[in-house]
Amino acid sequence: MMDHNVAGHVEILDDCTFSVTGFYYDGQAPAAHWWGGKGLQQDVLRRGIELNPMRLASAYTNAAMNVTLPANVTWNDLSVIAVWCEQFLADFGHIVLAKAGSLAPGTAPAMMDELAGFTHCIDLSPGLMQMHWKLDSNDPAAAQNATVLLRAVLPGDMWMGIGLSMDGVDTAMMIGSDAVVVGMVGDKCYAYSYFVTAKSQCNYQSGQNSGVCPVSGLLGAPGTNMGNTAQLLSCSRTKGDIVTVTFSRPLKAANKYQHDWPTGAAKPAVWALGPLSQGSNAAQPIILFHIPNNAGPTFAGPDFKLSFGNNSQCATPLTVQSIAAAKAAQAPAAPPVRAPPMLLDMSTNNGTAFLVTVGSNKNYPNPPGWGLSYHLNGFETPVVRVVRGRTYHFTVMAGETHPLYITDTIIGGGDDTDVIFAGGENNFGTQLMPSNFTWTPNATTPDMVFYQCLMHKKLGWLIQVVNPDGKPANLPNSNKATTTGLQSLSQAVINPTLIAGAPGPAAAPLDCSVAYAGGPSKTYSHCQTLSPGDASVRLYWTLDRAASAIDGLLQCDNGDTGWVELKYSAINVDRAVANNTYLAAQTPTGIQLDAGRLALSSLEAAKSGGKTLQSRFWLAVPPGADNSYKLGCIVANGPLAGNGMVAQHGPGSTLGASVNLASGGVEIAAVDDRPFVAHGVLMVVAWVFILPISVAVARTCKGFRTPLWFHVHRVLGVLALAMALAGLGLGIWLWQATGYGSTGVLVAHVALGLIIVGLGLLQGLALAMRPNPKHRLRWAWNLYHHWVGRIALLGAFANAMLGFALGQLPAWYSWGLAIIWAAIWMAAGAKMLANVRHARRSSDLCDVPHARGEEQFMASGAFKGAAAEV
Repeated sequence: MMDHNVAGHVEILDDCTFSVTGFYYDGQAPAAHWWGGKGLQQDVLRRGIELNPMRLASAYTNAAMNVTLPANVTWNDLSVIAVWCEQFLADFGHIVLAKAGSLAPGTAPAMMDELAGFTHCIDLSPGLMQMHWKLDSNDPAAAQNATVLLRAVLPGDMWMGIGLSMDGVDTAMMIGSDAVVVGMVGDKCYAYSYFVTAKSQCNYQSGQNSGVCPVSGLLGAPGTNMGNTAQLLSCSRTKGDIVTVTFSRPLKAANKYQHDWPTGAAKPAVWALGPLSQGSNAAQPIILFHIPNNAGPTFAGPDFKLSFGNNSQCATPLTVQSIAAAKAAQAPAAPPVRAPPMLLDMSTNNGTAFLVTVGSNKNYPNPPGWGLSYHLNGFETPVVRVVRGRTYHFTVMAGETHPLYITDTIIGGGDDTDVIFAGGENNFGTQLMPSNFTWTPNATTPDMVFYQCLMHKKLGWLIQVVNPDGKPANLPNSNKATTTGLQSLSQAVINPTLIAGAPGPAAAPLDCSVAYAGGPSKTYSHCQTLSPGDASVRLYWTLDRAASAIDGLLQCDNGDTGWVELKYSAINVDRAVANNTYLAAQTPTGIQLDAGRLALSSLEAAKSGGKTLQSRFWLAVPPGADNSYKLGCIVANGPLAGNGMVAQHGPGSTLGASVNLASGGVEIAAVDDRPFVAHGVLMVVAWVFILPISVAVARTCKGFRTPLWFHVHRVLGVLALAMALAGLGLGIWLWQATGYGSTGVLVAHVALGLIIVGLGLLQGLALAMRPNPKHRLRWAWNLYHHWVGRIALLGAFANAMLGFALGQLPAWYSWGLAIIWAAIWMAAGAKMLANVRHARRSSDLCDVPHARGEEQFMASGAFKGAAAEV
């Protein structure tokens, strides 16, 4: 121990591994690693090597771990093992190794020899990626560990991974899968356990725990080996960029972010490979996106299932020769078409306001990107031009995980050495709660800076800063951003109207091509008129099956001002903003900004041609949820209110459409919500009003001599049951007629409704079989009748809440119902209390006669005779 409470016991296990037990470290250093060197002198130790790329970034108390030496490093290269801080060049604690001739290394194996001993193999993608493996037992049922060799063509710094889908699914699913991600950065290799919670770059800051994340980060110790059950054994890179990484992993899951790897029945498996973000290292590889995977036209497709106990062999080992043969058999792939970055010139009179959102980045100018980037004023990652001395306003609605900052780095991600000109870690916001800040570039601002995300790399792009005369000041960005090549980028000037050349009123058939300002015309796969007539609402779209999303354009000929809506997406043209809205109620206050219910990753609005409203959007559809890819939507349009928000649409302007995204077919029908309203009214009035009043009458009016209370109780009960049966029949018809599917809330609502109406029928049967009050089994009937009624009423109230949730009604519906219910029961309770007080008062008047009269009566013969008779 020298510093930071470092202590522990080190044991050499074999030629390339040592174990550490009883390990202590306070976790306070910024860049601590296991380190090796040839001597204790400061200048000698600082020239040593990392023995493991993972940082010791958290505190350890009596911990245990195994550490594998890097490739091509042997014990003969080391005489010291230390816990070393690279940032401060400090030794926190070390041991000195004695020489041991028995640990002399052998020669490095040849590439083909790496496969020796592996008994199984599968082609994940012919000519691109293979997996070999072996178990630690000849009996798969008795095996405890698997040794896996992944081999793929990985030019540059790329990653590859293999894992299992979540339990209980029949097809390969990335979301919910665990995986081992391996690769090489330079000459250093890595193997880490990962878990996929979302198709996005990892973010486990502030408890977000979302994306493609290492298990260590999800467990709260990013940059460490916590939860990492993938033990790196070796790696190599050979001619043709063939990277081979070998690791071992227990077959049994070690934590909640892992699944058992099967040796019996096969389970759906996932695999993928892709690039790392710039700035990645072997300690912290940052995954951007995958390229081929199960969704591609490969050997291991979406029905890929894996069992480590099954016998399997690849046709040909992956070599330079096999890769060349596979490429020769394939048709040449068309180069990707990437539109040039557009110029958003704010140095003239185009305003000073920026609306910052996120969306798809098919044309990202600084590849590789990771499927998402900033959109400014509705445009995908434009080049922005600003003028010195002018103040610009930024409204950030890019989500809670994408804080915006103006910086000097072309990569972003919030490195400690970044220069921040504006924005920062607190400048994140949503549509409901946007964040705002201002920036005034001055005489010292470089000619080229960048808008970037403080949490993720490569979400933004370039800002050109010019003088008031429109010329640059020739101030270089001296820190990180290279300006080589940026000045000559081809840039299309953005027309302030955003989208131009919109087609006129729909013809039959529609021309599915649209001309955009600053770029070539785009031809969509399908287009349809959803609302004919004066509004002429048209939808253009292309289905991207691989991305499970649609690239769409919505148009409406609606006059000078107004709005058009597709499902929950509305265009408000006066402000040239497309709002993703949620219709909580048919009132002005019920129109709210959406909170993520609709998976829109891109939304842009425009007005052109004098009256045509337009919106481009990128809408995710659930993969595999409906093989026919049908989209149920509501189409509406109408005027704007005085405050610029959506106003009520006119009669007959609302339609329902079922759009088949794959075939292009559309079925249109008028939307009639009256059956839904009738179902709700029947059920709520029956169960939440009439039946509680019926129960209250029975509980509070039994003391009356007249049986009127019984007749009222019975009539109200029969009426409520009849209404409930009518509501149930209407609800079942709606479920079948509208094809609502089987969401969890809907299934619960239907099931609970059937149970409650069944209990109501039992109550009706009990009414017909009601025994005489003097019958010896009347007590059992009373018990049954009371408790079945109570359970039915409580269930009905809960089901009303589920119905309000299905109808997406505002919260005050539920609160109002609860208040009404409470008022009924409080009134019943008050009546019962009044009955008790009345009975006591009557009893007091009867039981307190005049004292003298009582004494005379008790002494009389009449009293004695009456007592004897009794």
